Amino acid sequence: MANALLGYNNLIDGATLSGGSWLAALPLTNLQDRRLGVLARSTDATTASTKFDTNLGSAQSIRIVALVNHNLSNAATFRVKASASAGFGTLIYDSGALDVWPAAYLATVTDNGTGIWTRALCLPTATSAQYWRVEITDTANTAGYVQFGRLFIGPAWQPEINIAYNGGITVEDTSVIQTAIGGADYFDERPRVRVLRFSTNYMTEADAMNYAYEIQTRMGVTSEVFVVWNPDDTTYAPRRQFLARLRSLSAITNPYDDQWNNDWEAKELV
Repeated sequence: MANALLGYNNLIDGATLSGGSWLAALPLTNLQDRRLGVLARSTDATTASTKFDTNLGSAQSIRIVALVNHNLSNAATFRVKASASAGFGTLIYDSGALDVWPAAYLATVTDNGTGIWTRALCLPTATSAQYWRVEITDTANTAGYVQFGRLFIGPAWQPEINIAYNGGITVEDTSVIQTAIGGADYFDERPRVRVLRFSTNYMTEADAMNYAYEIQTRMGVTSEVFVVWNPDDTTYAPRRQFLARLRSLSAITNPYDDQWNNDWEAKELV
C-alpha cells in the first residue's frame, strides 16, 4: 500500500480550457463551476471531440488530475499529458492510456449512493508543467457523448509516514426521516455520502507546519480537497478516492520531541 494522498489547491478555476468539441449549452468552462451537476458535454463520442487542454498560466506542480462526476463507460480509457508548450510537441509527462474502471472493481460494482463517479490519476511524483491535456477514448459510449462535472488538477501532500491504522471510511445517509403521530415513518431520500477519517501521526515539524497547517489554513472547511486512500489501488479506487471538503479542522499536537499529530475528516462533495 502506497502512502495516502491529500490533494489541495485545485487550480482549475484560474485555468484556460480549450480543445475538443463541446455543446454550446454545456461548454468546457462548466468544469470551472463547483456545482458538480453543471456539466461539460461533448458533441459526440469521437476521440477528436472528447479531449481538452488546460493552460494553468504558468508551470505548476501537479500530483493529481481527476475527472469528477463522469459518465464514462466500462470500456473507456483516458490519457494525461503535460508539456511546457501549448502544442505538446515535447512532453514532460505522459501517463499512457489508462482504464477508467479497474477490472477487479467492475466485477463487484454497485451504486455508490451519490451517482457521482470519479477517475483520478495520481502521478508518481509531482510534475511541473503549464499545459495539461486529457484525452478520452470512449467511442462506444451508449450515450453518444462524454460528460464531466468538475476537474481537479493540483498538488497533493503525501506524508512520509502513512496514515495511522485507525483510519476508516464511513457512509453517511443524508436522508430525512419524519415519524407521524401514528408511528409511521416518512422518508425524504437524499444522497449517501462518503466520509474519510484518518490521522497523520509521527510528522516532523516541517511536515506539520508546511503541509498539515498550511492545508487547513488554505482550504478551511469550504474549499475542495481530493482524498486518495491508496494511490496504488487497482481494485477499490472508485470507492476510496473522491472530491471532498474538510468537515472539521483539528489541533496539530506535539506529544513528543519532533513528533506532530493531526486528525482529519473529509466529507465527499456531491
